[in-house]
Amino acid sequence: MQSGKLIFIEAYFQEFHFAFHDQSSAIIEYSSIEGTYYAHSLNFYDSTTGRVANSDLSKGQLFVEASSAVAVDSSSVLHIRCQDSCRLNIMGSSINEIASAAEFSAVATLTAIKPGYYTDWDLHRDNAIQNWPIDITLLNTTVSNWNFDIGGSATVLFEDCNIGQLAPADQSDVTVRNSTVASPVLFFSQDQTIGLKELKTGYIGHWSLQNLDPEIRRIFIIENSEIINGWYVTTGAADLTIVDSELVRLWAGFDTPTAEARVITSHVKELAPWGHRGTLTFQDTVVDTVANPQNCSSRFGGTVRFANKQPHSFFGSWYNSTITREFPVLVQDSSGSPLPNVELELYSPQGDLIWSGTSDPEGKAVFEIIFDDSNYDKTWTLKAPALGLATEARFLTDTPITLGGAGVPSQGDPNDDGQIDVIDARICLQGALGFITLTDSQKNGCDVNHDDQVTLEDAQLIAQFAIGQISSLATLGMRVLVIALPILLLCTFVLPIRRQRTLIFEWLRRKRGVRS
Repeated sequence: MQSGKLIFIEAYFQEFHFAFHDQSSAIIEYSSIEGTYYAHSLNFYDSTTGRVANSDLSKGQLFVEASSAVAVDSSSVLHIRCQDSCRLNIMGSSINEIASAAEFSAVATLTAIKPGYYTDWDLHRDNAIQNWPIDITLLNTTVSNWNFDIGGSATVLFEDCNIGQLAPADQSDVTVRNSTVASPVLFFSQDQTIGLKELKTGYIGHWSLQNLDPEIRRIFIIENSEIINGWYVTTGAADLTIVDSELVRLWAGFDTPTAEARVITSHVKELAPWGHRGTLTFQDTVVDTVANPQNCSSRFGGTVRFANKQPHSFFGSWYNSTITREFPVLVQDSSGSPLPNVELELYSPQGDLIWSGTSDPEGKAVFEIIFDDSNYDKTWTLKAPALGLATEARFLTDTPITLGGAGVPSQGDPNDDGQIDVIDARICLQGALGFITLTDSQKNGCDVNHDDQVTLEDAQLIAQFAIGQISSLATLGMRVLVIALPILLLCTFVLPIRRQRTLIFEWLRRKRGVRS
């Protein structure tokens, strides 16, 4: 609305968005206006005036900026935001949250700004402030939470305060002393390389954002203060690394396609992939919840555990987003040792084979799935046919995906009894000679030289290890093959199992001087 006047009396609006511009005015009395968190109900711009009296905006928003003046009398409001040059007078009301922005060259020391009841308080009168064009007056009013955005080249000291979110940006200079902050907010919009470490909750004796990168002009210092909930971090366009930190929310948004963010050994309460265009890589990190992606085209990778396996829709459903997720895989035996050369297959939700690969010498492999608006809630299946194993892969599946473990024989232990002895060598020898048919799991346990087949060499290695001839199954010694295999073969088909180990030791002691 421009240059007009609008009056609502005893009105009720739901999901409405009113914007007043160019010296217009609005009077709202005995009314109720509701809106979602991002659909602000009332917006006053460009030298407008407004009055809200005896009304319920406890589910609505109020924006006041650009030389506007608004009075709130005997009303309840969920969220009020003041920025640029404006004046806000509140009387006899209940405000859940006031957010104020200091920019330009403002210089201020804010003291004892806390939640509570204000009998008579004025931002400028009761604090040392220069060049801050916002003024707020509170009369007989309760404020439950204060938030501050500090930008431009503003210099602000918070002392003995209790505030919610505090977001320093641009070239600001912000110091928090002897105070509590529920959630500091860090946003990086420029192409910078930044490392953040130990963003912790709890008491902080001294912490500084300075000297991370020459391009960072802002100064952010926390002294003798407490972080209540954790940190908000927005990845922005930076090359960002976060280590050993506790985050309330990681907002992966407003990135360039080449931007990268790494989160290492950290705890993220909420991941919000909104407008994200870069790469987000985790390492040994825990994420409690993930918001549905919106307008997102990015890559996720690394090792991460998700406490909740379904993205939440508090801010809306999955929308216009494509996320390519990299899934590391680890194939192990029952002892936790890696299994190399294991063939892997990935099947689509429709049952089609879409990828195949083989675990490397460390038992590792990697595959990718592209999730979009049509398949984000579907299930893929990863199989290891030789081990008879299969597991699911979904958007929020924990990584690495581990295949194996209990029930998969360790290398050299085809009977999976937890020890490597001549009985295992006997089973391997019988399989190599074709006298018995080994299961896939037994074949994997016998194939200690990793050539994808069970041979006399595998039986030899297991026998050498069992009698102490070698200390590792990785040792490919062949020097006693011709003397060890005949006695193994004899023990396999003629003598009782209980006498095998004794006879082998006696025979080797005579022939090669090996001591038991």
